[in-house]
Amino acid sequence: MQRPAMILQRELLHHNRGAAYMYPNYPLDYEIKLGDIGWFGWDGQFIRLFNVMVDSSDPRNTYGLPEDYEWLDIPTHLRQNIPHDLSPGQILCSSSAEVVKSNGEPAADESEPVVGIIRFLKDKGGFVVPQSTGFREITLPEANDLMHNYMIAHREGWFRLAVKCHHVLHRDDFVMITGVVKTQQWAVGLSRKKDTQVTVLGTACDDPTELLIVRPTEPSCIVRVGPRIGFYRFPTLNSIMANTVADQALFLNFLKARSRAFMPDKVEATAGPHTLPDGPDDGDLGHSEARSDPSSCIDPALEYILESSDCDVAITSDMEVYRLLHFKGEPWPDDLLSFLRLLAPRIEVKVTDSGTRYGRFPLDTEVTTSHPAEGDQCSVEASTAPELPVAHDFFSLNLTCRPKSSQHSLSSTQFSSREIVAF
Repeated sequence: MQRPAMILQRELLHHNRGAAYMYPNYPLDYEIKLGDIGWFGWDGQFIRLFNVMVDSSDPRNTYGLPEDYEWLDIPTHLRQNIPHDLSPGQILCSSSAEVVKSNGEPAADESEPVVGIIRFLKDKGGFVVPQSTGFREITLPEANDLMHNYMIAHREGWFRLAVKCHHVLHRDDFVMITGVVKTQQWAVGLSRKKDTQVTVLGTACDDPTELLIVRPTEPSCIVRVGPRIGFYRFPTLNSIMANTVADQALFLNFLKARSRAFMPDKVEATAGPHTLPDGPDDGDLGHSEARSDPSSCIDPALEYILESSDCDVAITSDMEVYRLLHFKGEPWPDDLLSFLRLLAPRIEVKVTDSGTRYGRFPLDTEVTTSHPAEGDQCSVEASTAPELPVAHDFFSLNLTCRPKSSQHSLSSTQFSSREIVAF
């Protein structure tokens, strides 16, 4: 059976905000930020190891740093902040779901106002509802070369650090957070039964003392409302009132790499905090084989890159895959690997100075974008959200900024390209 976290990711990818996250308040020590290095656990939780975009003395890195730690400098002009990416009470749900509009009045048998009623018309469906305004921070496509090179050069050091910290994982499980959508209060959930109905109640406003109430009609629904402290089933009033900043991650964008299986890529260490359960080996080490339990929505894309090229390592992100599909005029398919085989997009192979050949989808399509004015209300209300297009289509935006210099913090690692593709 497909894991709930993967169902939620798959069902909300078409909103072009990244992979929906079932645990917006996790990790518990520090909020998720750009540059976090970690992996998705068996149940879909993001487990942070450290952050590459903060100083080595930052509290976020108190658990240790790789021996070859090198700060990743992504200039501010290669990032974008969208202050009003989500509206209070905006319902983001599966494309197959039906949302009943609400005028904000209480239902006949309810004392709280109805934000909306979601009816799932298929066996699998998901939804995300922010109660407070959500903002988005992302890296722009012009930063892709920098991030790709950095991850290829350093992920072996990440793996050694993880083993040193007594984690159990594959080398290819690491992800780098490249974008995040955050809010203060939220409700997320999914349904695994057709014709399930979910009623969302509460006050859609930026009030930390209020909390959304979600009432499903079937026990097959998994619903989480927060923020929560720890793993308690219900938050206390104090914990709700204390959350006055938008630090709850609803959507994550991430970069991930996968090696061709020339050697065993799994090392077991002593069990420790955040240890993942033991999984099956990859089988024959002479070829790459897709895992039956992918940890992310882009694992099939990495498999396609490996099977369609002679590269040693495949690398891509959810935004790059969405970008490819967007310019082809295609939605995110149910079976991404089969669809990519049919679409047969070109793979670009680059070679580092150390001889590592890595493949990716080429960045040869011009992208241009307009930045929303500070304070503009760019999202839609709950009553109109289902019928309107995504408020911020990242790939229809106009990137007028260009890097001022080709010099970055990768002073110790220089890269050469076998194929130069103009962005």
